[in-house]
Amino acid sequence: MGIVKKESKDEIVKLMLQEVPTEEIARRLNYSVSTIRKVFEELRDEYGVNSKMGIAVAYKKGYEVIIISGENSPAIDFLLSKFPPLKAHQNIRNKKELVEKILSEKNLTFENVLYLGDDINDMECLNAAKIKYTVENANYKVKELNIPVLKHKGGYGAFREAVDALP
Repeated sequence: MGIVKKESKDEIVKLMLQEVPTEEIARRLNYSVSTIRKVFEELRDEYGVNSKMGIAVAYKKGYEVIIISGENSPAIDFLLSKFPPLKAHQNIRNKKELVEKILSEKNLTFENVLYLGDDINDMECLNAAKIKYTVENANYKVKELNIPVLKHKGGYGAFREAVDALP
């Protein structure tokens, strides 16, 4: 990350999660507010901070959240540390196969799934799920599936937007 000299990324994340005002963090680190905001944007993406409240709301509404990602992600690791009941599968190439296995174990079908996906490896699940969304910054082929596109980009509130639409 390069621009954080005085504190580690983890320290900045701790400050950010405690909702310390940006101006105070900038003052303490002797950086401009715009630099700190840029760091926050990078950390939000990397650590999945925007997804945190969406997961909490989903749990409060009685839903189970399972993350399936085609890559390993520090953001997912962060979310797992904040929500012990959260389940995640990382570095998954065939998402539909995994979802079918999970659904079979839970005696459910795709009729019971809200699926949020943004790339080619999500297309089979998006086609099968009863409730499905993609995000504003999704791959163009996913957007051609004629499914609802959320107003927010992935990593910038899209998951929360989808959860808020649930009963």
